Amino acid sequence: MPPQQQARGQKRDFYRRIRQADEDLGDDPLDASALQKRGEAKRKLGLIPEAVLDFDAALAADSKNVLALAGRGSAKRKLGQEREAIKDFDAALLLDPANALVLVGRGAARRQLGQLPEASADVSKAIASGLQSAWAFQLRGEIQRKLGSQEKAIIDFNMALASQPHYVPALAGRGAAKRALGRHKEALQDFNAAIALEPKNTSVLVGRGNTFLDLGSASEAIADFEAALRHEPQDTCAQWSLTVATQKEGPLLARSVTMNGFLAEPLNTKYVERRETEFRVNNLETYWSGETTDGQFFLYWCKKECRWKGSRTKALQKIREGGSSGILGAPVGMDIFASPLIVGWHEWDGSDWAKHADAGVTSIGPAVAVSRAVVLSGFSNPLNVQYIEQRLSKFMVNCHETYWSIDCEFFIFWCSKELRWKVSLADDLDYNRKGGSKAIAAAPASEDILRQLPLLTGWHEWDGEAWMKRETAGVSQLGAFSKASRQRGQAGVPQL
Repeated sequence: MPPQQQARGQKRDFYRRIRQADEDLGDDPLDASALQKRGEAKRKLGLIPEAVLDFDAALAADSKNVLALAGRGSAKRKLGQEREAIKDFDAALLLDPANALVLVGRGAARRQLGQLPEASADVSKAIASGLQSAWAFQLRGEIQRKLGSQEKAIIDFNMALASQPHYVPALAGRGAAKRALGRHKEALQDFNAAIALEPKNTSVLVGRGNTFLDLGSASEAIADFEAALRHEPQDTCAQWSLTVATQKEGPLLARSVTMNGFLAEPLNTKYVERRETEFRVNNLETYWSGETTDGQFFLYWCKKECRWKGSRTKALQKIREGGSSGILGAPVGMDIFASPLIVGWHEWDGSDWAKHADAGVTSIGPAVAVSRAVVLSGFSNPLNVQYIEQRLSKFMVNCHETYWSIDCEFFIFWCSKELRWKVSLADDLDYNRKGGSKAIAAAPASEDILRQLPLLTGWHEWDGEAWMKRETAGVSQLGAFSKASRQRGQAGVPQL
């Protein structure tokens, strides 16, 4: 039976179950079993809030109803309430410790929270008990893939597809695992099969698009990213991938910003980036007036005020020691390379701060340096890819830019606790933005990721049990991207 016809049949069956439960509840409105069955049918139909209400009512009538606890846990997981979901799964497992489906449900919730080893343990225990579920094998495969065990992931995806050949998540997951292993043509076969079943699946379109990018087929990649955005215009991964695909490569050059609109004429000049240790403030680069460091003024990120400021050269040491001296001040929270360019800066006139509506950044350069690129290599995990700079506020960690893999699987961030750059799973962004330091790779302490002579190597990698030093692992290439033509076939391929 074709998948679409099978889905329609299941939908009719769920509605039939709801009608039957309604009839049973007509005789006994507090029938916990009927409430649970109605809630489960609603959950499978996607009526999640309504399902939760039925599970709540079932548990009010029978607090030890395992199926109602499991159903409510699954519904809450769909609502993004993973921690509440885990509480329900825990309660269900206290009553029925060997319930394999509940174990898989808890594993799915833990995976959404980034608790990958714990999630894997739950699903593996369920499978070991004899559960033959495409969902369980696909879920464990996805967890293995995130942990970098691509070959093990493919075995699990194969098991899922053996029992359910048209299971799109398993096809897409296997395609992603094969892509990570460099088996791009095989990956395309899996993505093509998944898209034939679900032509509007955004994540699968993005996965295939990134595979095309790896193969140097920019026009096909752009077509997939644009198709994904037609179906889901706000999809972050599709937006990001399209942005990278439509940029062109250039060398890594020092950035500069040109300032204008200030009353003190010497301030209206170009400021050139300096990344050397002796010029860094709050672990960020600074920008100096004139073409050399003999300039009178410099721009720096003021951590206390969460803004870029300008000061005189003689104040550098004081500022490096924690001061916040300044004669210029940008709007709070704005990045110096924001788009559109930031104006509305304040200027100290000797007695007070005066705001100038049109004063601020009027150009950035060099034109090629719109976003930086870092290539990592030498790791055993699938970290050996290119990472592109992201400076939007929602991607900043510890007041620093981050660097993202094109497929949005991993990002590099500055860890303020350890004073080092680290690599993390995309799922851990919010955790790390709140001060966490969860990571799977880490650079040497106090070193600049964009250091050119020599490139930053000697990183550590987490192997699942301990941190392992990789002498040759780390940055293998640096570069930059600028905007390129959006015409298909003319876009630059983002490879260094």
